[in-house]
Amino acid sequence: MKRWGDASRLIQILFWLALLGISTLSLLPTDRLPSISASVWDKAQHALAFMLLTILALLGWSARPQTRIVLGLLAFGVIIEFAQASLGWRHGEVADVVADAVGIAVAWWAVTWVNKHRSRRLP
Repeated sequence: MKRWGDASRLIQILFWLALLGISTLSLLPTDRLPSISASVWDKAQHALAFMLLTILALLGWSARPQTRIVLGLLAFGVIIEFAQASLGWRHGEVADVVADAVGIAVAWWAVTWVNKHRSRRLP
């Protein structure tokens, strides 16, 4: 994967901010969250959150092996679900981890596709 140059530091900061925000929202009691967060779009929210994290991580640490980044993010999703299950006011679900994995896979594919086609030169 190609480096994103000077922007990589900013992207890394954005990643950590997004990770902090997603962690906080994932562990708050549901009555403290906006009403939309408890809607039927729960799985889509998981997928979108992990798409964002994956894109930021792959771009921010482009010199790192992609597989490590992806597996690390998946492990984060599993840890969040275990944490939710242990809190008492949230519920950990396997379906949430599946939604996280879908988001990770879509973002990984998209970043790989963009990098592959960005490196091609037009005739």
